[in-house]
Amino acid sequence: GAADKLGFSKDEVRQIEEVLAALLHLSNAEFDSETTAHGDDCARLVDPCSVDYAAYLLGVDRQMVKGGLIAIHVKTARDDLMTRMSLANAIENRDAFVSAVYAGLFDWIVNRINAVGRSADEQARAAEGDASTLGKFIGVLDIFGFEIFQTNSFEQLCINFANEKLQRNFTMTTFQAEEGLYTQEAIDFEHIEYVDNQPVLDLLDFDPKRAGKAGQGSTMVVISSEHAAGLAAKAGKRGIIQIIDEEVRLPKVSDRGTLLPKMNAAFGGDGAGKGAHPAYGTDYRTREAQESLFTVKHYAGDVVYVIDGFLEKSMENISAELVAAVKQSSKPLIATLFTQSSSRGEGA
Repeated sequence: GAADKLGFSKDEVRQIEEVLAALLHLSNAEFDSETTAHGDDCARLVDPCSVDYAAYLLGVDRQMVKGGLIAIHVKTARDDLMTRMSLANAIENRDAFVSAVYAGLFDWIVNRINAVGRSADEQARAAEGDASTLGKFIGVLDIFGFEIFQTNSFEQLCINFANEKLQRNFTMTTFQAEEGLYTQEAIDFEHIEYVDNQPVLDLLDFDPKRAGKAGQGSTMVVISSEHAAGLAAKAGKRGIIQIIDEEVRLPKVSDRGTLLPKMNAAFGGDGAGKGAHPAYGTDYRTREAQESLFTVKHYAGDVVYVIDGFLEKSMENISAELVAAVKQSSKPLIATLFTQSSSRGEGA
């Protein structure tokens, strides 16, 4: 079969099937709420049978899985405590864990297929993120539709960010790369004016460390001269995604109280618009709007986003006990699902 031709062993195929079956069983795990002696409403497993069998298929400790589904480890100055989750949090934790394991399996399969034809040295360097080893690889391009709704939240920002990346790739391929080739071969052509959406991408996703390495070791990255000249001027600045990533790691944060003020301070200028990022907007008439809205001037049009829910939707709500259980799996493939490099990273 196809798996044999791609070099998958029978044991690997069996473990793939076991992971998929385990996720189906985990998805069937049901919870209800019980009141503890302290008066707290906490989640409990209604029937542990589906979880026990899922743990068996994954080759992990069933008690760690059952505990990790309804409790979270909290470390204090004096003790290490297990705190019970609420019913809603337990359901979110289960769904996030199932999604994360499935994503890990997907990455493993793609990385395994991409490894076919690579030497052992190339595979080792690819695992460390060396883009020069990419060569031919398999990838999945899911083309989203640009979204502008009456109420736009974190999901729309992510989808529209993906569209900005696709638009940038189209611009680079259709205009910049082709014009560069014509110039190199001394072919006369008529320059076509186009909108460069790199400033929008920088607003959404700008890491100074990564930007400083742009283009190194790979001919796949094309950066306009204007953008390259502006990298130094942006030293120390970060994009919206980087600010969100930092914020979810800090205590006592909130969407309106800390996240949006940080974004406005970074991109909104002095309040009168001076020094504002060209793709960011904060000019609203009411106090409620000022405290909850921001605008991104996408290539397809301006989108007003509601900040409420951004931090919660950005957090990884997976119990550390569940991740630890998978890493300790007795089955080699499954034990790597949370330690491998992602096929969706840079360059892939």
